Amino acid sequence: MYVCLCNGITDKTIDEKLSAKSELIDIKKIKELYAECSDGKDKQCGKCLTQFRDAAKNRNEDIIASTMNLEPSMIRVVNL
Repeated sequence: MYVCLCNGITDKTIDEKLSAKSELIDIKKIKELYAECSDGKDKQCGKCLTQFRDAAKNRNEDIIASTMNLEPSMIRVVNL
C-alpha cells in the first residue's frame, strides 16, 4: 500500500528499511527514515510522517520485546 503518494513510498519499503535496523529508532529523527525510504528526496506535504512514526514505534516495540524475550504485544512505546 502506498504511504506517501508524493514520492511513491510504500509500506513495504518502510518495513524493509526498518527491519534492517537492529537499534531503536529515535522518533524525533523520523525525517531521516523518510530520506532513506525516498532515496534522499525531500518530503512534500508531510501527511505520511504519522505513518512513518507509527511504523518506527512498532519496530521499537519489536526490538524491545526480542531483547527482553517478551511478546511484542506486551510492549508499548510511549512518546514523552
